[in-house]
Amino acid sequence: MSSRNNTKIKCLITDFDETFFRTSISADLRKTRPIDWDKVYALIPQFEMYSGWKEVMTWLKENDIKFAVVSQATRGILSRTFKHFGIEPVYVGCYDRFHKKPHARNLEKALEALGLEKDEVISVGNSYKDFLQAQQAGVRFVGACWDSLDVDQLKQHGQTIDSPLELIKIISESQDRQ
Repeated sequence: MSSRNNTKIKCLITDFDETFFRTSISADLRKTRPIDWDKVYALIPQFEMYSGWKEVMTWLKENDIKFAVVSQATRGILSRTFKHFGIEPVYVGCYDRFHKKPHARNLEKALEALGLEKDEVISVGNSYKDFLQAQQAGVRFVGACWDSLDVDQLKQHGQTIDSPLELIKIISESQDRQ
């Protein structure tokens, strides 16, 4: 059994777009250049938090497990969205023009900032690039299959879930092995 299955999970790191929030309503605006950020930010109240995340956030807090975000989205959209929904990640890693997914550096920066080891976190994302990023960083990955265009690839490469609520069981089972 690998050490990552024997170490207590201290942090859940998630992707943002189509993993935590349904943000597709802003996709076209975010692809145009230059981006009209006022129009994008005006759409934030229409973003949808996927069912189950609210319960996961409560459970994480009750179990003293940190919540962090690593995404290719910009800091502005990340911070404004989480603030709008009343969620305070302990770390927000965002778009870096030198380290785009699937480069491992953004996850590695999160680990450094949080003072955590690779086997103390679980990374969740909805894309094959999220999987590759976690794999390259040596971090346990769980594929989020809701709103994913990469479901088949995610299922071929590891553990997947169909609801955020399944994370509670996965983390709990990890903690129970202590």
